[in-house]
Amino acid sequence: MSLSEHVRTLGRGPGRSRSLTFDEAHDAMAQMLSGEA
Repeated sequence: MSLSEHVRTLGRGPGRSRSLTFDEAHDAMAQMLSGEA
């Protein structure tokens, strides 16, 4: 999953957003640290 998809999950607005799962957060952080994001 791309970083933009993770951000979209977090930023849907009041009542529609949700926290990332552990695996989603791990994937997002790995992308940022590797320079892929």
